[in-house]
Amino acid sequence: MEKKLYLATAVMVFVLLSLIIILSVLSSKKKTATSEINQTDDMATTQLQDESLPVLQNQADGTTEETVNKSYPPPESPEYAAREFYKWYNGHPDPLGSGAFKNSPYVSTGFKETLEDFIILGDYKENDPVLNCIGVTDSPKTLVPQAATFDAAKLKATVILQEEIGEKRDLYRVILINENSKWLVKDFYCAF
Repeated sequence: MEKKLYLATAVMVFVLLSLIIILSVLSSKKKTATSEINQTDDMATTQLQDESLPVLQNQADGTTEETVNKSYPPPESPEYAAREFYKWYNGHPDPLGSGAFKNSPYVSTGFKETLEDFIILGDYKENDPVLNCIGVTDSPKTLVPQAATFDAAKLKATVILQEEIGEKRDLYRVILINENSKWLVKDFYCAF
């Protein structure tokens, strides 16, 4: 009986040690991948410090023209930040794959991390984590922000983006947080 107990204990210790080793290996691989992403971000930031970010603007004739915007106005209201983020994201040819979202002045650090996770997993290629809503086959060029609702401390706001024309239905719910007196997108999802 004592031999069986000793053997069972030895097996459990072996399994526990194996799990610890596997978790540490996986953790180090994740740190390596994150480190490589951060190094790429640092290089891109260094290259972009003196450059302007391209902005896509819709023209009256329906074409899109790329222009250079030397500075973005600060997102002083949650409604403004939500609308401008949508316009920028929807007008960009590949905001995730190109990594352009990392330089967006409308996105919180936490949401940037969430979007990076989508890129690492490759999920964004099939299902856009921002614009993919059931029943919305073609995202409108412009949406109208409804008045924001705030939490008690006024550090978090929710803005509904509604169609400008047509049914004027609510399409997206945008969660924003106030960081350093700027409203930044924390989450973006379907309103229905």
